[in-house]
Amino acid sequence: MNMASDDGRRWGSGVGCRRAEVGGWTLVAARGPCDVRRWHGKGLAPLSAWVRTAILRAMRGVLLLAALLTLLPLAPVVVTAADSATLLAEALRLKEQYRDAEALARLETLLAEDAAHGPALLQAAHLHFRLGWLYSEGEERRRRFFLADEMARRALAAAPDNAAARLMAVVARGKIASYLSSAEQVRIAREISAELTSLARLLPPDDVDLLHVAAWLHFKVGKVSAVERLLAGVFFGGLPEGLYVDTAMATMRRLIELRPESPVYPYDLGVFYQRLGQPGQARPWFEKVAAMAGKTPEEEVYQRWAKRKLAQIGG
Repeated sequence: MNMASDDGRRWGSGVGCRRAEVGGWTLVAARGPCDVRRWHGKGLAPLSAWVRTAILRAMRGVLLLAALLTLLPLAPVVVTAADSATLLAEALRLKEQYRDAEALARLETLLAEDAAHGPALLQAAHLHFRLGWLYSEGEERRRRFFLADEMARRALAAAPDNAAARLMAVVARGKIASYLSSAEQVRIAREISAELTSLARLLPPDDVDLLHVAAWLHFKVGKVSAVERLLAGVFFGGLPEGLYVDTAMATMRRLIELRPESPVYPYDLGVFYQRLGQPGQARPWFEKVAAMAGKTPEEEVYQRWAKRKLAQIGG
């Protein structure tokens, strides 16, 4: 007797059906006139109809439940005051370790629930500034500076009398100025000058951040030629008065005295001399930075920049 033919007649594997051997089991799939699908083991009785029906119903139930779960909205994450304090503390710890991207992620989580959280906005502004200044170039640097400006303005709106927020707003505006029109640059210079005068009455006289911004404002405005200054007055309302290159140089030297371990101020003083066409005066300051220990990522960046400047100056 042809057992295959008998199996075919018994299990519907005749005309229009397909068979497959898998691991000692025979799958018989019906097509067309054969309207059954059966698994059976050689020498074993087939599953009864009610067992197969129960399995199919259970599978349908699982699939339906899965489909419903995918349609349910996720429950919103609520950040409590305690959570906010924890996230801010974690961000500050990560920032001190120069893990800026991780710190920013914590702040963004916090701000997603409390968009007007002043301290978080202030720290986010500084992190965007630092990521843009130290680790970015081109369009990414521009994007970071504008984000720093946005965060600083929001921090200032949340705490208008906060001196740190006001100073951060000044720093951010100064950084985006170079991407704006000449008219906007002149206007921003006037705004920064007025704000620094106001902040000088609130902050200690040796506040290094205030002095640093003031040094750069003195330098950039002080080295503007008489013709450029005249044109700025005619077309854009005029540059702020009382800003001088000599004051910029003296202020930067004062910063080096206040923070002798920082690479920022000797590097900037070298840049001042270089932009004034005095590479011989710039060289010792770049050499000073290049010889520093490089204990932090910031110091390593400034060391790299200083070596690049020395290469530009040459022998």
